[in-house]
Amino acid sequence: MYSLDLVDSHLQRCRGVPRSYVESRLKTKDYRNVLCNMDNVEEKCLRTRDVFRRIESRKHELGIVEHSHSVLSCFDQKRFVEDDGIETMAFGHNRIPAEFRVFPTV
Repeated sequence: MYSLDLVDSHLQRCRGVPRSYVESRLKTKDYRNVLCNMDNVEEKCLRTRDVFRRIESRKHELGIVEHSHSVLSCFDQKRFVEDDGIETMAFGHNRIPAEFRVFPTV
């Protein structure tokens, strides 16, 4: 997920989320709010979930299927964020303290 405010345009991407949802509902402040307010994660889980509907074919029969998907989340399951909040290391790196070496489950 990323959002870029350029001089003459605005670019947003959110993997696995329909483009129409991203263009109509998500703003740069939503991205910033999720990433910058990680201090109070325990009080308020900073995730955005929504339900998307799409037409799918199974055994040549059309139907509408609903998918619940996490749109924005401050949790990164593949990287360990250091104390400064900027630097990251891949889980399993030898410089990660021993108490944090268990893989996260979200």
